[in-house]
Amino acid sequence: SGPRGRLRELGKELDWIVCADPRAFPQRRVQNAVLCKRSQAGRVRSRLVRFEAGSLLHPRGALLAETDAGWTAVSVHLGLRGPERGRHLEQLAELIEGSSSTFVMGADLNALPEDPGPAAASRWATDCWAAVGDGTGATFPSLEPTARIDYVFVGPTSQPLRAWTVTSTASDHLMVVADVEMDVAHAQAGTGV
Repeated sequence: SGPRGRLRELGKELDWIVCADPRAFPQRRVQNAVLCKRSQAGRVRSRLVRFEAGSLLHPRGALLAETDAGWTAVSVHLGLRGPERGRHLEQLAELIEGSSSTFVMGADLNALPEDPGPAAASRWATDCWAAVGDGTGATFPSLEPTARIDYVFVGPTSQPLRAWTVTSTASDHLMVVADVEMDVAHAQAGTGV
């Protein structure tokens, strides 16, 4: 997510709520963030969950932003090694199971769609690109993308409408964007994943 100051500036410019990983000195930052449009979120409570048994140099985790509007936004960045990703996906599945069934999750899984990680996530969430994307969906490297390693997933009470990538110099990855219809009334009724 980059420096907190830039996140605050972006949130102020957009008039959106910024949820970023909290300071945890002497630990390194996980650097996950969620930005929520004020008019669609209401009050937001966020929490960072650091994944266990990960890299000290590049810690990984999930930032959950739970809204009064009845939906949850999740930001996830998994490690580069397969065994580490597998452990972290198990922890992520447990987190998602305890949240609203109406969620949207942006994820850098560092894995191709046919790899075990994305395939596992697709058992409890819908991969927006696989459902409604047009083209390869390649996101990395941003200058000449050849690999789809970035995803937007939604929970069982949401429907992806369209998905696309956006070229930007803000990252070495292309952004994945999705229009999603959420059944918030269903989520507010207390249905879990």
